Amino acid sequence: EKRVEETPEVASFYLRPADGGTVPAFKPGQFVSVRAYLPELGVDQPRQYSLSHAPVCDKGLRITVKRIDAHDGAPQGHMSTHLHQTLKEGSIIELSAPAGEFFLKEGENPVVLVSAGIGITPMVAMLEELSTENPLRSVHFLYSTQNKAAYPLRETVDAVMKGLPKGAKAVFFTKPGPDDHLGQDFDASGRITPANIRNFCQDPDADFY
Repeated sequence: EKRVEETPEVASFYLRPADGGTVPAFKPGQFVSVRAYLPELGVDQPRQYSLSHAPVCDKGLRITVKRIDAHDGAPQGHMSTHLHQTLKEGSIIELSAPAGEFFLKEGENPVVLVSAGIGITPMVAMLEELSTENPLRSVHFLYSTQNKAAYPLRETVDAVMKGLPKGAKAVFFTKPGPDDHLGQDFDASGRITPANIRNFCQDPDADFY
């Protein structure tokens, strides 16, 4: 239905049943399987991608895909490259129903969401769900990426955090750029460590994802 370039390497694809049918229900954190014929391999190939927004009535489905380029002898990601090169508005692609056991559980315990790189996608779905279904729940969001230019869904995260009065966010950049400002665009340099997590949330009853 729509394609949005999140970063130079990441695109979001908004999907809706081609037959006009009902958008399948899912839980925040679940994934779908995408299947396409890859000419260079000569086979139909499935790949799994997390749904990157919360379940919203008739909003459709969204996957956010990082293109994996060939690097240091490692091959390119065949499916991610195929989707980036071929999937345009109006394209048809085979998609499974949502599935998976990794999803946000109901409750009142504090929630700690820890991710890096493209691993942010299921966490954004969980954040959105919390902001609408349980906005007073304590939420700790820790995320690591290279820099602002490599931070997909950043505007969504910032907007959703404003709707969580008991929410706290810490962003780590491993390769800050010249336009990345400490205290504004990110909170610390380097990767997330166990000590960072312990310092960020002291509650022993917290649920970690």
